[in-house]
Amino acid sequence: MALAETVLANKLKVVGVFLAGGTVVTALALGGFLPVLDGGDEMIDRVPGEADTVVYVDPGVVSDPTTKRMINATLEPFAAQESYEGPADYGELMAEYDNETGENELALSKLNSVMVYGSTARNESGDEYYGVIVDSEWENSNFVETVRNDSNLSETSYEGYTVYVNESGADGQAELLGVLGEGLYVMGTEAAVEDAIDVDRGASDPISGDLRRTYRNTRDGYIQFATSLEASDINDSTLPGNAGGYSREQVRDIFEDTHTVAGSYYTDGDTIGFETRFGTNGEGTASDLTNLIDAGVVRAKNNATNESVVSFYDSVSVNQDGADAVMRIEVDSDTVAEAIQSIVEPFARLLGSFGQSGETTAGGPSSGPTAESDSSSYAIPAPP
Repeated sequence: MALAETVLANKLKVVGVFLAGGTVVTALALGGFLPVLDGGDEMIDRVPGEADTVVYVDPGVVSDPTTKRMINATLEPFAAQESYEGPADYGELMAEYDNETGENELALSKLNSVMVYGSTARNESGDEYYGVIVDSEWENSNFVETVRNDSNLSETSYEGYTVYVNESGADGQAELLGVLGEGLYVMGTEAAVEDAIDVDRGASDPISGDLRRTYRNTRDGYIQFATSLEASDINDSTLPGNAGGYSREQVRDIFEDTHTVAGSYYTDGDTIGFETRFGTNGEGTASDLTNLIDAGVVRAKNNATNESVVSFYDSVSVNQDGADAVMRIEVDSDTVAEAIQSIVEPFARLLGSFGQSGETTAGGPSSGPTAESDSSSYAIPAPP
């Protein structure tokens, strides 16, 4: 995704660091079961119906004081290593952003929202399909110039919309930047960009069905996601032989009847919240899945040895909401920070021992080790 990375790698660097820490926290809560990785109503209406995965980001997350604490907790173990060359804390991270993008032209305060979308089914078949929709108050000329500085762009048009083409995208694939309006852009593969333009001009329908429903039923947050699940996503080698009183065959049936997973990250004062919602084919399956996830959380808590991680598990609740199974975590930022550091610190030391620079990119520091639990208990791998 060379074109999108050129623009967003710096703009969403802070969000990337959060996601690195958030992934660790979510893995802790789910006892190793991590299916993947909303304000997003207006943005979801811009996503083409071909997509089976969406991730919405409200850039306001980077100015949220509770999130800042979480970012600092993620960076601190890496910054303690002599070989680390990235930002030591939130302040340095923001200073890097300002230095690389300018404080005025593409100010983060003028970035309203970001929606990433794609089709894992098409990607797996070799037909790359992904896009990023950006809603901002940036001037088109400044934005296009920023992209042009790092890409070889040629200007063309599609159905009356100005489109810029980068012929030297990832894997030699052409990538497009489409201008939907002043401050409104879509970047990605040719099909994904053209489909988003078709939605914008009313010639094609936006995303719908189970994916849209589960996404909208998930609590609003700074970061929200949803993805469709297929039977092929189930990893037979990691299905438990007996979990929560369910046999391996029963567990497979439960997962096969789970069509969507969605989630959000939010804060409320000093409280950090995560919600993960699993959409199923019926209330019976939702009841079984609720029991299965609850058993996984209990098992992970019993296996935990770190006191902060045990405290974190105490904040996990699993409930049924109609045909959905919902896991919610609401915990104070101190507990989250301690849990993140207890998991990230050993990995940071490992990087330091190998002399890794650990530079922070849009994806944040490299993913850390898995939760201290039986991580093979439940596994539907995340779509690539």
